[in-house]
Amino acid sequence: MRKAIWQLNLLAWFVLCPFLLAAQTQPMISGGVLNGKAVSLPKPAYPAIARAACASGVVSVQVSIDEAGDIISARAISGHPLLQAAAVAAAQQAKFSPTLLNGEPVKVAGVINYNFVTYNETTVTDAEGKPKVTPCLNKETQNVGEKSIINGGVLNGKATELAKPAYPDEARAAGIGGAVKVRIVIDEEGKVISANAISGPEQLYAACVEAALAAKFSPTKLSGQPVKVSGYIIYIFNAGN
Repeated sequence: MRKAIWQLNLLAWFVLCPFLLAAQTQPMISGGVLNGKAVSLPKPAYPAIARAACASGVVSVQVSIDEAGDIISARAISGHPLLQAAAVAAAQQAKFSPTLLNGEPVKVAGVINYNFVTYNETTVTDAEGKPKVTPCLNKETQNVGEKSIINGGVLNGKATELAKPAYPDEARAAGIGGAVKVRIVIDEEGKVISANAISGPEQLYAACVEAALAAKFSPTKLSGQPVKVSGYIIYIFNAGN
């Protein structure tokens, strides 16, 4: 008798289990791009190292939103590596109205896009000598106001101080190595005022930009006047060492 009751209870469990699980599981719907649906969407902070490196562009963050409209998970799925952490931090602070399906609140999955536009406040000065906000320099030679920037080519051998970049532990462990090319602009005093990694493994960009910004050069003169110089520093990482 007890065995028969146990078998009936077991059968009832197998019959009812799918329905109980379905009742407890809330569906998650796809919301696509969610920027325009937020009730609160804080702007991400612009990391100083990313600004100095002229890192810009769109960072896409995949998010999951709970029934109350709060972010429960966020991860960057594309965009410049130096900007991804800031974008994720901002996405985690976003707030949405609850989404209803058949009158019931449901979870939502989608993407928040952040567009970073970088500016360099030390590149150009006005007539009074005050800094003006201008786009980062991305050309090998440019005219900035009345001051010329000359092309210095590869500048490794011309530095008075050239620190080696730190080798990121994650990159070393993954066997990531090779050459990283960093475009820099040097002011009239020999100080690097902008650095932008333009080729090589992206996992090594941040370390190279940090090292490039610390480099020092002797002032370059043109017709007896100090001028700005643009050029490249090349860093080589040996994955086996």
